[in-house]
Amino acid sequence: MNRTIRTVVAIAALGVPCTLAAQGGSGLKALDPGEMISLAPKVRSITAEPSTVTLHVGEIVSLGKIVVTVIDSSGKPRGNLIGYDFSIKPGEPATAVPRQITGVRPGTTELVIRYPRTAWKARTDPRVEAHVKVVVVK
Repeated sequence: MNRTIRTVVAIAALGVPCTLAAQGGSGLKALDPGEMISLAPKVRSITAEPSTVTLHVGEIVSLGKIVVTVIDSSGKPRGNLIGYDFSIKPGEPATAVPRQITGVRPGTTELVIRYPRTAWKARTDPRVEAHVKVVVVK
């Protein structure tokens, strides 16, 4: 159920421009859905900044604070994803629904960010992913 909700939210984000890329100040353009699809065959990796998010129990951090950059096969940054698939395993110290990280209890976990499934259809290999360490404190 949660996986379905996250997928639906991420797919919906593909069709609606949002502030995910704009907040990072990376100077790279936000990739629209068509650009994400056409770029997919050339994607080598994605990176996420910041690489660590620290929050308190009960605190909420928007996923819009994380800038996800697409790196092509030549190692060149090509732009920022405006939508992506994301997950935190159930039962972890934080949750990642809906498009926000919420501190549940003290501890450390990992947010996994993947290239959007809807834009990866031309490829059969596993989607590229980036990992963000999530630290929840009292």
